[in-house]
Order: sequence, then C-alpha cells, then structure tokens
Amino acid sequence: MRWEQVEGDWWTIPAEVAKNGLAHRVPISPQDRMLLDELRALTGSSVWVFARPRRLGCH
Repeated sequence: MRWEQVEGDWWTIPAEVAKNGLAHRVPISPQDRMLLDELRALTGSSVWVFARPRRLGCH
C-alpha cells in the first residue's frame, strides 16, 4: 500500500498491482482513517504506508 493510493476515505489498488489486473477501490472506515493519520506521522518520507524500519548496513 502506497500513500499515493490513499485519497480521502478510499484506497485505490491500481490495476498493475492487483491480482486480477483490475483497479479496485476500497473504502476506508473512520477508525482506519485515524490509524492511517497516525502512521503518516511515523513513516516520514516513505512512499509505503507500512514501511519497514531501515537499519544501517542493510540494502
């Protein structure tokens, strides 16, 4: 999940990454929206919503 795919109360899965090759819109509940807002502050400049922490020396 990339931040660019999240707009308002919708997550749009692009066709090029969807298993069936079709774009899909997923509604985001108010509770999920709150969690995403908290995550945004933690992920910094990462393009990924669920970014994995980077460690020095890892590529």
